[in-house]
Amino acid sequence: MKIKPLIPALLISVIAIGAGVYGYRSSLPRVWETPTPVTPGATVSIWGEGFSPDDNTVTIGRTAIQELPSRPAVFGGKESPEYAKGSVISFTVPSLPDGTYALFVTTSKGKSNTEWIVIAGVPPPSVLPGQSSPEIRAD
Repeated sequence: MKIKPLIPALLISVIAIGAGVYGYRSSLPRVWETPTPVTPGATVSIWGEGFSPDDNTVTIGRTAIQELPSRPAVFGGKESPEYAKGSVISFTVPSLPDGTYALFVTTSKGKSNTEWIVIAGVPPPSVLPGQSSPEIRAD
């Protein structure tokens, strides 16, 4: 029984699989960072990679925000060489009850990993010109 030819082939296969696991960058979108806590109505940005230039959907809980563009990630006034594939998506936080929600991005390539976002607080009340601010009470 010849085992010698099998061992190099097996070793090459293991190395190739290992390189795939550790050196491969997925083409699926990936969310790196989400701000938290956020307030409904606020404009926030999420950081990641693999986003589409102009057709991303951010899903918070069961609420989808569609057709969002992305822009290159910029750190300190210039694009970051460490995150050459990094990008940012900005959107307005939907009106949802306070709580912790799953957040993910979907592109034509597929669905990203899931991160968590905390929605806390109520948006400030609108005051029309000529009206006084609503009374704030600490009961």
